[in-house]
Formats: sequence, structure tokens, C-alpha cells
Amino acid sequence: MQLFRNASYAALKHCHETFTNGMGGIRSLISRTLPVLVSILLLLASCGKEPHAFTPEERKAADSIVHAVGGADSLALLQRRLEGEGNRLGSIVALRRWGKALRDDSRFEEALRVHSKGLQQAADAGDTLEWVQALNNVGTDYRRMGVLDVAQGYHYSAWKMSEECADTSFTARKNRVVSLNGLGNIYLTLGNYERADSTLRMCLKGEQELHSTVGQAINYANLGSIFEHRGQTDSAWVYYRRSMELNTEEGNELGIALCHTYFGSLYEKARQYDKAAAEYETAYRLMKDSKDDWHALNMLIALAGICHATGNGRQGDGMSRQGKAGGGGHRLARASGSNPHLIL
Repeated sequence: MQLFRNASYAALKHCHETFTNGMGGIRSLISRTLPVLVSILLLLASCGKEPHAFTPEERKAADSIVHAVGGADSLALLQRRLEGEGNRLGSIVALRRWGKALRDDSRFEEALRVHSKGLQQAADAGDTLEWVQALNNVGTDYRRMGVLDVAQGYHYSAWKMSEECADTSFTARKNRVVSLNGLGNIYLTLGNYERADSTLRMCLKGEQELHSTVGQAINYANLGSIFEHRGQTDSAWVYYRRSMELNTEEGNELGIALCHTYFGSLYEKARQYDKAAAEYETAYRLMKDSKDDWHALNMLIALAGICHATGNGRQGDGMSRQGKAGGGGHRLARASGSNPHLIL
């Protein structure tokens, strides 16, 4: 097996090592991710043999069963039934969907427990496609909770596994892109804009090859955020507007709301507070009735910031209290420093 197949591998490996050393959390990272990393090494040793435990027909059947059910509670019941029947793939898919439903409802600790169980079952089955998806899901759960050192380890492991296995199916290529998106968002959150830029551009290229409209929109927004942080406002506008075009084309309400937030941020930096407030209010109006507290909180925090900037501190304090009451408290506040335009 060729362990260093291309320059992108070496570059991301360097990013991974520098990140863990720079954060001073290498011992914590190893202790919490060692079981996963060991299992990945076992899989990599067998990648050249048979990377999939299930046939396309079995995947289609499992997806059909699970996608017919909606809601976290119903998915929980279905998963237990499938596991009890010995339907390994059905159980894994149900765990993946159940965990995502919990995460979309901002129940991050529960999502982590469910996705971790799915990761273990995928590892036991030795199926690369589900294994990588599970790694990315666990990584995203940790990102939402602000535990970036552990999240980075999972996304990096998912990316490495995708690189080492020769599968060229749509799902396998999408898994690789999701891994890159997770890594890019972490570098962006940490202010490592050079590495974020190179990683997210690889991700954008992958989404373009997959003809994924929403995926492209996400990466245009993330790249726009890099330009914004660098003070390159004109370029930020170009990328944010392209993201809005793609989200509108796809009817992606979350993406549209987030783009309004990005527009508001640029207006705020230009001290055009009325326009900024209008954008933030539009974004929050689109999100407030959803259960996605993690994203809605970012929009509420932005509105509170405008209130303070314009001298209306009392209203801003009220919004901050509303965010704490409805947004999951300190856990969401800790995570709110990261760029909210995330995949998965």
C-alpha cells in the first residue's frame, strides 16, 4: 500500500500534526481517539482486499426502509428493531439517520452517542463507506460542541481512509469531500486561513465534480468568510453572493438564511448598521421556528451585537438572554465562534 500517495496527503498530514502540537492537546486527543485510530489502521491494512461488506442492492434496500421513517423517536424504534432482527446494514443506516435527526434538533450529546454506536457497528462490519460516514458524523458532532481537537482527529481519519481506498463511487467521493469540509471549517475557526483556503478549495473542486449545488454553496460561503477575515471585502461579497445564488437555485432555506447573515456581517463591518440589522433579522426570521438552535443562535448573537453597536444595549441584552434560554446555554455559546455554514 502506498501511504503517501500525493502532495495533498502530505500537506494535510502536516496540518494535522501542527494542529495537535499547537493546541497542546495531543495527549487528550490520543486518549480519546486511540480506539478509532487503531481500528482505522486495521481497515487500511485490508483496503486492497474487500472494502465493502454490503452490495449495492443491500444498500438500496436498507436506505428504502430507513428513509420511509421520520423523526428521532421513530428512527430509534426502527434501529432497535433492525438490530434485533440481525439486519446489520439497516441498523447502521438507521443509527446514521437517527443521529443526524438528533443533531438537527441541537441534541448534540445524544447525537454523539448514537453516531458513536453507528461507528462501532460499521467498524465491526468492515464496510468502508459506512465507516467513513460514521467518522465524519462523529467529527461533526464534536465540532458542534466546540471540541475541535477531537473533531479534527475524526475528520482527518475519515479523509485518510478515503484517500487510501480505491473506491470511486459517488458516495465514496462525497465522503472525501465531507472530510475536507470538516477539516477546512476547523482551520477556519482557528484562524488558520492559509490552510483553510487550500483545504476548502479542494473541497469545492470535489463538489463541482459531483455536481452538488448545495455543496458548492457551502464552500463558496466558507471561502467568502476567509476573504472577510482577511479584510478583502470585495472578494467576500463575490463569494457570498455566489453562495446565495446556488442556495436559492436549490431552495436551501438554511443556506439562504446563512447568506443573509454573511451579508449582514459585511454591512456591519462597513458600519451600515441599518442594512446589517435588516439582513440579520431576515436570517433569524427564516430560522427561529426551526429546531436548529445552533444556527439560530449565531443569528441572534449577531442581532444582539448590532443593538449594542447602535447604543441599544437593553434590547441586545434581551436577545442574549433569549439565546441562552433557547439555544442550549454555554455549550452553544462555546460553539458559536465557528463558521456556521457546515455540511452534514
